[in-house]
Amino acid sequence: MDALDYWRLCDEVTVIQAALPIVDEDPADLQEDVESRVPQNRPRGYDAAKTALVHAIIGGRLPGRIVESHDDFGNGWTDWARTTVAVDDLRSWLKVRGIKTGFFFPAQEMGPDYLSPLAPNYSPKLAAAVGHGRQFLQRQT
Repeated sequence: MDALDYWRLCDEVTVIQAALPIVDEDPADLQEDVESRVPQNRPRGYDAAKTALVHAIIGGRLPGRIVESHDDFGNGWTDWARTTVAVDDLRSWLKVRGIKTGFFFPAQEMGPDYLSPLAPNYSPKLAAAVGHGRQFLQRQT
């Protein structure tokens, strides 16, 4: 397994941690310093991905747990490195935008297309019937 694959264990990620895998980067390598880099030294697409996430959260199109930070002088800001989103919500939001592949959409186990919930003609009833048929056949042998 690749180091990036372990991020699939997370149920929630920060906005920074979400933006990096969207552009095929491991958050463990970059999350601490990506924001301090000049834009041309950030991963390609990172600024667009982060901006889309931020505006979706602010606009209420992507549920997030916003974290506000303050300095010693009372100045406040939204801390996107600590603001989190649920991965399931993130997947739904990405799908609406036409993104259905990449890190947040791992390859499904191989099998007939009609048994894959991602297939355009997927039928839950057919998949259930085929599954029960297989179980019956396995018990008969």
